[in-house]
Amino acid sequence: MATYGEEAESRMATATGIEKPVGKITQVNTTSLALAAALAEEKPDLWSKSMIRLYFIMGIGYLVSTMNGFGMTLRNTLGAMYRLVSLT
Repeated sequence: MATYGEEAESRMATATGIEKPVGKITQVNTTSLALAAALAEEKPDLWSKSMIRLYFIMGIGYLVSTMNGFGMTLRNTLGAMYRLVSLT
């Protein structure tokens, strides 16, 4: 019979998706079985060519999202400045 601490540890491990060795079998609680199998077979290299390409693509997406709305703001500001100058 498991003690309270072991039960809490077991629940925490399965809730967070942590691998827990059970004899010769490793128990993994995850939402994607294919992802868990792929990660167990080969851990990703964070500085591989494909990961650097992914970082670059995500960086471009981040920069594009920061520019969202900047063009219209600049246009409205220039329009207001033109009207202000024409009034003086």
